[in-house]
Amino acid sequence: MEVRVTGVDNIAQGLEQVVRDAPNLKPREVGKVILQAARNRAPVCSGALRASGMADGMHVSFTVPYSAPIHWGWKAHNIKPNPFLVKGIESSADAWLQAFTDALQVELNRKV
Repeated sequence: MEVRVTGVDNIAQGLEQVVRDAPNLKPREVGKVILQAARNRAPVCSGALRASGMADGMHVSFTVPYSAPIHWGWKAHNIKPNPFLVKGIESSADAWLQAFTDALQVELNRKV
């Protein structure tokens, strides 16, 4: 018995193009979903940390100067880690994976 698959070269070329373009793929919904989940987990004293959250495509950041020490901790200053961003990424994985998949599908449809 023999199985032949045709058109693989075209599919491979299309996928290679998508992979090359992947750094430019910025599905806005991915960042929005992660940002909301991270904001909900960020500690609140004045509210500045939560308010400083920003999303640009898949890049999510918190811009107050103390966001990294709060997130990762700072042993020398007795600040325990509170990985609110990582927890936000983990807890919203189903939603942002779906948003990414949708954006990737749109890109694949454009290439093929």
